[in-house]
Amino acid sequence: MAFLLAVEKGQARIAQICLSLGATINASRDNGETALHLVARQECCAIACFLLSQKGVNINAPDKTLRTPLHNAIIFNRLEFISTILAEPGIRADVRDSLGRTPFWYATREGGNPDIASVLLDYGVDYNAPDSGGCTPLGSAAASGNTAVLHLLLGKRDIHVNARTSDEIPPLWLACRAGQVDIAEILLNNRADINQRSREGTSPIHVSIIRNHTKVVRLLLQQHEIDINIKTDRGSTALILAAATGNYALVRLLLEHTTIDVNAVDDRQQTAHAWAARKGYAEILKLL
Repeated sequence: MAFLLAVEKGQARIAQICLSLGATINASRDNGETALHLVARQECCAIACFLLSQKGVNINAPDKTLRTPLHNAIIFNRLEFISTILAEPGIRADVRDSLGRTPFWYATREGGNPDIASVLLDYGVDYNAPDSGGCTPLGSAAASGNTAVLHLLLGKRDIHVNARTSDEIPPLWLACRAGQVDIAEILLNNRADINQRSREGTSPIHVSIIRNHTKVVRLLLQQHEIDINIKTDRGSTALILAAATGNYALVRLLLEHTTIDVNAVDDRQQTAHAWAARKGYAEILKLL
């Protein structure tokens, strides 16, 4: 359609002519994207202002994935467009797409612009709104390593620091899985529960060992609140996991902890020593 092509190319005059010849302001492509979706990706604010001034324009129009122009603008880091459309009467800033994600959720990902996040927070968006999998914006920032946005969120009085996903996974667990040691430290300094377990029974220390994130493990071991002998649903402790996977460095690190239980057994009645022997990890056996 000529109108949508003109908008995509940033040709406001041609777009205006198309409208005068009968093009509809809310016309969409096969994927459901309207002119506002297209202009939300662009740097040019002039054509955005032109479209927003047109009678009947749907500023909340969803595409086939239920993303609105505001979703697009945040995904493409278009701060000027975001500020402009947020000033429009009737804007739905917390509308969810097919993944259950609000526009703000996308500002928290890797590469998400903290200035955009700040504008949205000042507007009053729901910063605890989870997606369809239960992951909150804080969880997204933690997993992706977006430190700047994480700090903005933790500055909110009622932020849900230990909010769980549908798999019972909190932000700290997500940060540990991703090896985000700086994020993990920030969360721990902001009341994150170090022993909170996922649906499968893995705590932050377990997932850090499974993913071989030595720096994260070292950070966790420095926390007074850690239950170093906490077990997964299969009865594995951190030491059993490290020994069973042949991770010499982590076994040695864990053994330095004063309350480590070297004789703990899992659901198969196997100790860390038994697993190391079973798999032939001679150097680990010497440690145990």
